Amino acid sequence: PQDPKKAYKIDMMLGLCDDFIKAFIPSCYLEYSGSMNHTTFGYPEDWPEKGETVKAVREKFIKEILPVHMEYLSDALKAGGSKFVCGDTVTIADLQWYPELRYFLKGVEAHIPADCLNAYPEVIAYIERMLEVPQIKEWYSRH
Repeated sequence: PQDPKKAYKIDMMLGLCDDFIKAFIPSCYLEYSGSMNHTTFGYPEDWPEKGETVKAVREKFIKEILPVHMEYLSDALKAGGSKFVCGDTVTIADLQWYPELRYFLKGVEAHIPADCLNAYPEVIAYIERMLEVPQIKEWYSRH
């Protein structure tokens, strides 16, 4: 955008989403195999406590980290009274946030309940508004 304040807000919201993703990803590395897995973080290949550790890390994420990020996002949505994170039109920040939030609603990760965002009505309403955008609705209807 040409407006520096709007560009700044978009950049802030992209950064917040990056922080959100980076806070969750280590729990994925602990659980899955591949080039980045639990051995990358110093755990032995044969690690009997792996399941318990993943559970503890994800429960801590849900209890302590998720609320901080969702409160920031909720505040941003309430502050401008806007439909999307940076105003009344979809921006790149929305296109980064939406799939991340949608993923958490699927309930596909162990120890991450599908209703983990229900305590944040502004965020749930935002997710619903995003799916009303014709291009986004069409994309998700095909994928």
